[in-house]
Amino acid sequence: MALSVETVDAMLAAELAGMDLPHALRACEADVEIPDGIKDAILRAQSSGGLSALASLVDELHRYASDADGKAMAVEAKLEVEEGADAQLLAAHGDRWACVRSSQLTVDLRRDLAHARTQLAQAEEANRQLRAHFD
Repeated sequence: MALSVETVDAMLAAELAGMDLPHALRACEADVEIPDGIKDAILRAQSSGGLSALASLVDELHRYASDADGKAMAVEAKLEVEEGADAQLLAAHGDRWACVRSSQLTVDLRRDLAHARTQLAQAEEANRQLRAHFD
């Protein structure tokens, strides 16, 4: 199906209007003044090391995430040790071991740990997406 010249012209005009071309071209003109807030933000970013400093900070995110994950694993291991010791004492002393079980005492800690792991997973995904912009 061949399009008429008028149809093609209308499509191109609509496409150019969609790009907001006149405003975009005016924004690129040399005599257009950049707002002071943007200038200040650019100067602060440049004085802080610019893009390379930001990339370095993004690289550190992986280390921080690994550290946090390691700490979460350490907490989980300590909870497992505590519950294992409790089970051994129960096995050794039977009914005389009548205290509240560790698994009951650590319910809140395990819930908090699960929540922290969820947040760490979300942060790791955000870090991955951010890192993709620098690769």
